[in-house]
Amino acid sequence: MKICQRKGFAAIKELFIVLLMVFILPNICWANHELHESYVGKTITMGSELDYPPYAAVDENGNADGYSVDLMKAVAKQVGIKLRFEVGPWSEVKARLERGEIDALPLVAYSKEREKHFDFSHPHIISHAVAFVRKGQSAIKSIADLQGKEVVVMRSDSTHEYVLFSNITDKIILTDTVGDSFKLLASGKHDFVIAPKLSGLLLLRDLGINNIIPFGEPLEAYGKGYSFAVHEGNSSLLKALDRGLVLVKASGEYDQIYDKWFGDVDPRDSEHKNLIRNVIAAALLVALLLLLAFIWNLMLRRKVNQKTKELKASEIRFAATFAETAIGLAHVAPDGNWLRVNKVLCEIVGYSEKELLELTFQDITHPDDLNTDLHFVKQMLTGEIDHYALEKRYIRKDGSTVWINLTVTLILKENGEPDYFISAIEDISERKQLDREMEQERNLAQKYLDVAGVMMVAIDPEGDITLINGRGLEILGYEEGELLHKNWFDTCLPAENREEVKAVFNQLMHGEKEFLKFYENPVSTKSGEQRIVAFHNALLTDDQGNITGLISSGEDVTESKLAAEKLLKLSQAVEQSGEAVVITDVDGKIEYINSAFTRITGYELEDAIGKNPRILKSGDQGPEFYKAMWDRLTSGKVWQGRVIDKRKDGSIYPAMVTISPLKNDAGTITHYVGVQQSLKKYEELELQFHQSQKM
Repeated sequence: MKICQRKGFAAIKELFIVLLMVFILPNICWANHELHESYVGKTITMGSELDYPPYAAVDENGNADGYSVDLMKAVAKQVGIKLRFEVGPWSEVKARLERGEIDALPLVAYSKEREKHFDFSHPHIISHAVAFVRKGQSAIKSIADLQGKEVVVMRSDSTHEYVLFSNITDKIILTDTVGDSFKLLASGKHDFVIAPKLSGLLLLRDLGINNIIPFGEPLEAYGKGYSFAVHEGNSSLLKALDRGLVLVKASGEYDQIYDKWFGDVDPRDSEHKNLIRNVIAAALLVALLLLLAFIWNLMLRRKVNQKTKELKASEIRFAATFAETAIGLAHVAPDGNWLRVNKVLCEIVGYSEKELLELTFQDITHPDDLNTDLHFVKQMLTGEIDHYALEKRYIRKDGSTVWINLTVTLILKENGEPDYFISAIEDISERKQLDREMEQERNLAQKYLDVAGVMMVAIDPEGDITLINGRGLEILGYEEGELLHKNWFDTCLPAENREEVKAVFNQLMHGEKEFLKFYENPVSTKSGEQRIVAFHNALLTDDQGNITGLISSGEDVTESKLAAEKLLKLSQAVEQSGEAVVITDVDGKIEYINSAFTRITGYELEDAIGKNPRILKSGDQGPEFYKAMWDRLTSGKVWQGRVIDKRKDGSIYPAMVTISPLKNDAGTITHYVGVQQSLKKYEELELQFHQSQKM
């Protein structure tokens, strides 16, 4: 492009940026605030059509390409969003956005029907549709001749909607792409195609179809503006895309994208050439006016009148925008006086326009929020910041309080001094009320969790703690603020187990491992102590079934583990003892014997369990012996003595027996434990010793 053309375009661009500052900046600031919270650095899924060149297509590698794809990439770069494109036929990607399976589409024409499912950005390009017919269709002389004929349109496209509501014909043939529509018409089938003129001509050229031409003027009431579209209600993403679009246009990158895709068939140079011609004409006129004073005077008056009309028209447009915007708008003097307010702001605070203009913003700001607001105002007036946003409260005329989100930008005079503030005010009372209700629900849920006798902890897919109850804090020794939003694995697991457990968790989050409902592992407390916790786990999912985290209930089993280990050692000691051990209930029925009992008496486990130790009775001890023994035992005392018992095979053996009563916490005898040591070898040795002494 020539230098003079660039200079003219630069002047237009500068004027455009100034208008953006005056009219749109408050919305951009708010969008930037939301974007920072929701989308910066994150990846969104963007749908794109298969075959709608040059607006949307796929390259030789099957990747999304075209004007709308390049524009969306530039917009995403401006606002720090990452993109993932998924391509498909228009009807498919449109349906996926309606279901919320993808986040946005880069090229959607507005219609009331689509507004039921989508929210639209500001239009980024306008396309007019025309009728296309085969060459030589002499019977068609005007658009009226198409009435009742067979029309071919792309399924679910805005041209499809146009045909349905325009009543031009009820004979509608649907295709998946515009290219398919043209191929049918070129083959001699049907009567005409309705499609955007620019993309239609390009598509015909690329397809090598030369027997189809556009017919007639652009269709009445069809000049569709293409916009970005998001799933209904996703205002945060929509505002981010609108902001990015403004920045792309302001930087000049939009012009480069447009020229890349449309420069050869619809160049923008014509506007610049007109501008150049006007500048040259103005220069010649100035020269002529220097020679002809009275003509100069006449032309000056005409120029002034024209500028006056333009300024008046601009003021009318500004006033309409200011008055009809959906949020409160105001111009505020540096001292806080309201200079200009719109209807929405008056409705928010309950004052009439006249009443509000007699007050300052300080008069209606809640006392608890005033100092914060004044601090930001001071920073703006001293040049430390150029805008700010905060949530604060206004006091309405009736004395009630209303929560608002305030975004403020400072406009400077030509000499750099502060002129006035532009304030955007959004009523967020309902959101604040919802936040309070959600906080109450959260607190109630937390109380329910805190009364649970086990640890409850929830972590997100990154492993960060999103919830923990009182029992969990008690086990780990932390305060809630020390754990929330901290990484569970790095904070609460011992170093030697951390990577193993984290690897299992990551596999679960990606659906790569069979879900473990029960998992036992050590945790590390704030003091460095390790505790053994048995976790019962459940996956958290969203409405689409996507995994969003894990919630676990954990029981501290450290003491029971230690007790079990202690009991195991005791059991091994008893089982491996060389002395016979027998345990009976209070009625004397045998409940346990060790292997030494079997070795000494000959009775196996199945022979002894449920029987009375009388099975060992040899008859050498009389009733008075056993009565004395039981009198002592039932009094809770230990009995010890020598007995003569009988083995299973009937042989007799001497033994030293110790019997101890077992008592519960109430002091009641519940069992008896007997330990028996065979004395046969000892007595045989003693007998041999005595005989040797006689010799």
